[in-house]
Amino acid sequence: MVDSREILKLKPLIKKHEKFFNNCGVHTKSFLNMYCMNCDEEPVCATCSRDEVESRHRTQGHKVLQVQKTTGMNGIKEEDIVEYAGSDIFKLKNNGRDVFAIVTRGKPEAKVLPGDQHCIHCRFVFKINGRSPPQPNAKYCSLQCKVSEFETFFSDHLNLSYVVLIG
Repeated sequence: MVDSREILKLKPLIKKHEKFFNNCGVHTKSFLNMYCMNCDEEPVCATCSRDEVESRHRTQGHKVLQVQKTTGMNGIKEEDIVEYAGSDIFKLKNNGRDVFAIVTRGKPEAKVLPGDQHCIHCRFVFKINGRSPPQPNAKYCSLQCKVSEFETFFSDHLNLSYVVLIG
């Protein structure tokens, strides 16, 4: 199980999801797809990452993520984000690697049929090519749904600020 403080570190990444894949203001042929989990800064392009992020962030031990386009949405490789998110998020495939979607994929009014595996937060039904994939541990469709469900649970049951501050 992932520590509550690690899950909350995903919030700034989720809030910036619309900025990914915009053009870089410095490198006109590049798009913004790199993000540092330790700094609350704007996304940068891969060229900026080599120039700035490598020297400033990675040498300080920061976790720099590469955001990918997968199935028409922004995602992050499971292996890069699992320490913050755990592994109970529905996995998409991108170039043979497991990827988690950053933002929600479902609609609250979605109809879930008996036997459908679905996101416990937004009710998105997990299907690939019309079939439910064998991912029995998947509870969420995205990082955003996991964070939202976590916040809802703790705000309903406990004081969230108290939970996060406990060591």
